[in-house]
Amino acid sequence: MTKRFDTNRNSPLLRPRLVAWLTWLLLIGLELNLEAQNRHKGAPTALATDVVFLENKSTLYGIIDQVTQDEVTLVIERAWLKANHPDIYERLAKTEGDTAEKANADLIRRIDQWIAERKDEVDLKMFLEDEKKLALQKGDSKDPHAVRFAFLKLPQTEIRRVVQQSPQQRKVALVSWKHDLPNVAVRPAQDLVKELEQKNIDWQNSKIDFSGDVISPSQTDREWAFRKALVEFSMMPSLEFQGTGNSFFRRGEKPGMKAMMEMVMGQMGGVGSIQQIGEELGLPEFTNRGKQNNVRSLAKDSWKKQIDIAEKEGLLCFSITQLNQNPLSDRVEVQVMLIAKDERGKWQKFKEFVGSADANKQSEADVKALLEDPQVKQVMGVADALGVGTSQQLKRALRHGVATQVAMQEGLNQLAIFVNDHSKGLAGPSIKTPSQ
Repeated sequence: MTKRFDTNRNSPLLRPRLVAWLTWLLLIGLELNLEAQNRHKGAPTALATDVVFLENKSTLYGIIDQVTQDEVTLVIERAWLKANHPDIYERLAKTEGDTAEKANADLIRRIDQWIAERKDEVDLKMFLEDEKKLALQKGDSKDPHAVRFAFLKLPQTEIRRVVQQSPQQRKVALVSWKHDLPNVAVRPAQDLVKELEQKNIDWQNSKIDFSGDVISPSQTDREWAFRKALVEFSMMPSLEFQGTGNSFFRRGEKPGMKAMMEMVMGQMGGVGSIQQIGEELGLPEFTNRGKQNNVRSLAKDSWKKQIDIAEKEGLLCFSITQLNQNPLSDRVEVQVMLIAKDERGKWQKFKEFVGSADANKQSEADVKALLEDPQVKQVMGVADALGVGTSQQLKRALRHGVATQVAMQEGLNQLAIFVNDHSKGLAGPSIKTPSQ
């Protein structure tokens, strides 16, 4: 007798098979749903996090901290890594305790050496002693597996491709993590921005500090050198210069007449005229200018005079605020540079900030206030007596002067934020150092 399949949906033979199939489909659906949550949506470049594609077909999401010829260091959310790549997490966990212990021991050793070098600097010494106490407490109590993020070092040989996002996208990720948004690692930046805005979170102006949520590896000698320079710039009497071209003066001191005339006449396009008059009158500040022009570019690059002053005062860092003049443009730019000693004791430009302003957008009240400055009055009086520049040109120069003040303040504010963020603690956040 030939057997036939029972097609009756109510058949007791068919019912167990239906239940089994439905159960299997539900489980598959659940797995696919979980996979979708953990997989990025859309193009990798649309995400807020950086993306690292590994040779073994795995994909990691985080914030790239450093890229060298040998490895990539990725700051990654520990819980996400454990849930999605338990093998990589286990590999990290085996070495992380030793890494944290070494980093803490290196920090304490460096603090002791620094205290010995600056034992006469009372405020700095107190700060360093407090930092040492914190480091000792961390060494006794901090469990590296309890913090939210981890530094994951990946050999370049294991990496197939890397996608690094824009600074804005990265900030979206950091702010989203700060406010505990779900699935930050794999969500598009626009999606996260929409949710942040729905929660009335001003992500663009949010301050981010995850130094307490990650155990950093030992700082390189280079990073530590610049960290020391920033802390000392913040806590010891700072050395700051400002000016234009070759005419720089120390902040807090009044600029010489040559520097003031250069700035004003440069804004009117009349530097050559005032230079010629100054030489004809035999003014000492102008008579050697011809020789100085030959070495202008070299001096601009080496800052030899400023470095000599810093060396004489035993400092590790100083700033230069420089006006970049273009008399034909109403756009004023001020460049603020940090010059610091690296780990070899060589001076180099460490960081640069740019402030800008539009001369046409400055108010009449601000122009009048600047004109009341005694030194500005003196310069304007000299220019008027020498017949250099029309009243319209002088007014334009004043507007540029006001714009210069605005641009300079913007640049200095950027500097102050950077110094504060990287000098309030010795363990982080990490410092991006210039190449050697």
